[in-house]
Amino acid sequence: GLLRAQDKVLLSQLKRCQDTIEVIKKQRSEEMEDGEEEEEGHWEDWEIAEFDRRCKEGEIIDDLPSSCNGKTLDISPNVAEVTS
Repeated sequence: GLLRAQDKVLLSQLKRCQDTIEVIKKQRSEEMEDGEEEEEGHWEDWEIAEFDRRCKEGEIIDDLPSSCNGKTLDISPNVAEVTS
């Protein structure tokens, strides 16, 4: 029972991922047809919304600046020095 429920959740997440990939591929091919060069560093509105959602849910914290998890990065100079 429990495994079956987990499988359903995972399959629906996989389907969503695949749908998103297809949307991105389609957008990218349309952009290429328009002769536009891909802009690096430019985020679409839906990408920002998705990023914010994942950020709030704590899915992507490891490789991010700490701006979205509410903590400030503490790089204080008073770290104890290691003496040999």
